[in-house]
Amino acid sequence: MILVRNPDSTQERLTALRGTGMTWRQIASLDDYKGIPAGSLATYVKTGYIARVYRARFGLPPIATVTVMLDGPIPDGAQVLTATRCECGRWYVKNHPARRRCFICSPYGGK
Repeated sequence: MILVRNPDSTQERLTALRGTGMTWRQIASLDDYKGIPAGSLATYVKTGYIARVYRARFGLPPIATVTVMLDGPIPDGAQVLTATRCECGRWYVKNHPARRRCFICSPYGGK
């Protein structure tokens, strides 16, 4: 596995390998790029796009997209938009419209 922290250096290395006359399939068969399709390597060099499944192979961190859409203040520790506060003060997410208390005060009794 190639350990690269900068995507530009990987692009430069792939461009240099391609410049030696190697095909994308030959480059994909190298130990550093095993498991990555030749088309994905070519797309990466041409556009700079790295598929999420191959980011770890390049030593890059995963991508996460977070969008906050909340009208009021964000509850402490809540990570969803529909969190509700129980009578005891804990935040919880309802699993049914009729639930009125958190899972500590009223444990789930389903099967």
